[in-house]
Amino acid sequence: MSTSEAAVEVAHRYLTLCSDGHTDEAAALLAPGASIVFPGGVAYSGPADQVEHGRTLYRRVDKDIERVDVYRSADDARWCVIVNGTLNGEAIDGGAFAGVRFIDRFGVRDGLVDEHHVWNDLAAVGIVTSFAAGR
Repeated sequence: MSTSEAAVEVAHRYLTLCSDGHTDEAAALLAPGASIVFPGGVAYSGPADQVEHGRTLYRRVDKDIERVDVYRSADDARWCVIVNGTLNGEAIDGGAFAGVRFIDRFGVRDGLVDEHHVWNDLAAVGIVTSFAAGR
């Protein structure tokens, strides 16, 4: 059984690899059949799909992590890692943005991400019209 620290490290590594465009390495951290769901219920088949679609929504986005919580799931089968903070970056039109809230929730089982759900306010503040745009 992995530790909470190991689960947090897997989630952080996954976020870093996706942010840096290393989608093949990020995919290696996913369990078979992993679920990746962004705002509006937009599901991705993997990190490459997620990053490629993101390029149609904004030019750049970075995360300022403010808090990480970790706990065991109710059935004790995996770790749940909650990462939250704010986003900053450059919108598709070139305008800068900062201070946009986000939450990433990971399920980590046997050292692999089996679930990644994302919530953020990019659409609410007008940075993107919808994550479903262009899909």
